[in-house]
Amino acid sequence: RSKVQEVQGPESITRVDPFKNGSCHASLTLSTRNIYRNYLNGAANKYTVKACLESCLARAQFSKCKCSDAKYAGYVERLCNEPDELTCMNSVRSSFKNNRLGCTEQCPQPCEHHSYRYTIMTSTLTTKAKETKKKDKFANKKDPSFDFDDNFLRVKIFYDELNLEKVVQSTYYDLQTLLGDIGGQMGLWIGISVISVAEFGDLLISLCIVATRKSRDRKKTKTSEMEMH
Repeated sequence: RSKVQEVQGPESITRVDPFKNGSCHASLTLSTRNIYRNYLNGAANKYTVKACLESCLARAQFSKCKCSDAKYAGYVERLCNEPDELTCMNSVRSSFKNNRLGCTEQCPQPCEHHSYRYTIMTSTLTTKAKETKKKDKFANKKDPSFDFDDNFLRVKIFYDELNLEKVVQSTYYDLQTLLGDIGGQMGLWIGISVISVAEFGDLLISLCIVATRKSRDRKKTKTSEMEMH
């Protein structure tokens, strides 16, 4: 049989943590508390959400039950075997599924992430003629039950697309923009307020001038009437 695995070009995702509050995991490696940190002598020491969540669950089980699930064999000090230990372990697992352990908050998405999408296909390896030729070359002639399909496998891995898809998050509304907008709004409203006060003052002055003129006109009228009499 021939097994072909098509791997599409890598997808690179870069996230931002604008408030530095751990909304994404900045480190590319696992933390020192992670049970998988020394797996394969550290060769697989790469941060993933899955590894972080599993480690969080294993540590929670060991903290409460003094043992952990058998699937963590080789990574924890002791596995749960006794009935009461299994009950305790299942209780912790239930809390984990209901997000009562805080593991989701401890294991955010990585700030930088590379992923590969792949497709697997299988097909017959060779034609009958080539199969016969390879049988003569590789088969044990003393074993008539030799079956080519059961003993040979060719694996071919190649990129389906030779391109990189990169998704980058960036801060759209940062502190500098916020302060600029606040300053702009304050300038606008202060400007409007100054103009309004000036216009109101101008109105009061105009009213005073008009009132003064009318008062003078009345006095002049009274004086003229007295002179006539």
